[in-house]
Amino acid sequence: MTLLTSRLSVFAPVALALCLTFDEAAAAPPELLSGPDEDVFGLSVNADLAEVFYEALTPDGRVVRRLQLNKKTAIRPTPPIELALRAPFWVGAKKVGATSLGGDARWAVRVDGKEPAAASSAADLYGSASPNGEWIAFISGRSGSGDLFIVPAGKTNQAPKRLSSGVMPELSPVWSPAGDQLAFLRASPRGRELVLIEGFQGGGTVSETVVADDRMAPIAVSFRPDGRALGFYSRDWSAEAALVVIPVEGGTPLFSQKGVVPQPQGPAWLEGGEGRWFAVTVFTNDRVILLDQMGTPVVIETGLFGHQEVASATFGGERTLLISASGTVVHDGTRSFSRAGLYRVRSVELK
Repeated sequence: MTLLTSRLSVFAPVALALCLTFDEAAAAPPELLSGPDEDVFGLSVNADLAEVFYEALTPDGRVVRRLQLNKKTAIRPTPPIELALRAPFWVGAKKVGATSLGGDARWAVRVDGKEPAAASSAADLYGSASPNGEWIAFISGRSGSGDLFIVPAGKTNQAPKRLSSGVMPELSPVWSPAGDQLAFLRASPRGRELVLIEGFQGGGTVSETVVADDRMAPIAVSFRPDGRALGFYSRDWSAEAALVVIPVEGGTPLFSQKGVVPQPQGPAWLEGGEGRWFAVTVFTNDRVILLDQMGTPVVIETGLFGHQEVASATFGGERTLLISASGTVVHDGTRSFSRAGLYRVRSVELK
């Protein structure tokens, strides 16, 4: 494997959108999808935008739920507690992947309960499926450090292909929309850096690009759906979080927005028409905002408060947000009260 020279980025955002006056966008009233008073996190929407996984803390403990969006009903029971399911993800539209604890007390990435990669004495973590559902990327200590591997998703007990090597551990691989690139985080002596790897399909030369170095301290990343940019959360030396959008080739960021709440999967995205994409995030925990390709913020009035996590998608041409929130104000004519849970906000209108 040949590693090409990395192209380091310099943190010099074009637009800094903090303390600007926010425009507002309209949306339908929020609709509760989860059970009552569930503290929801870890949202994952499947490939055909019909089902969602989420994890929840309930009075009876932690559960993982699978929800069919068009019916609002759980279509599969909560996995048994002995599976110790963590970070569930979709493999295509139907199969289920997750990191789970097996009978050998080893954490492993499994798809529908089966392990695609041959077992080793080390843990396999951070599973991520390619957009076509044919490959699983994961981080494993089987090489002596936490390196990036891929393995076909359709069989079991296969020898995985190692894509990276180094003394510093790696984290959280994310596939590009075309499935020909992987972005991941790599630990560095001063924090973390965001790395893009490509050329691993078809036996070509594998190359790495450092898209954002440890001066930007990336902590979670996602691809913009057109594949031309990456959005990630950054926490600098002052410990203030920012959302940064940067071209996939690195260089100068398109914009940076401070005052945001980091999301575990990186920012969500909504299509704005005419080739526009909006990064979706939570601002100071009480507003959901959309940032256009220049970083101009638009507030989505969701009717909720205490926003924790947001996913987004377009269902049949209708822009929809899935939001975990600590509560919403409900009026029954005499009083107001709050309720935590997973909510759907539909008919988001963009200017």
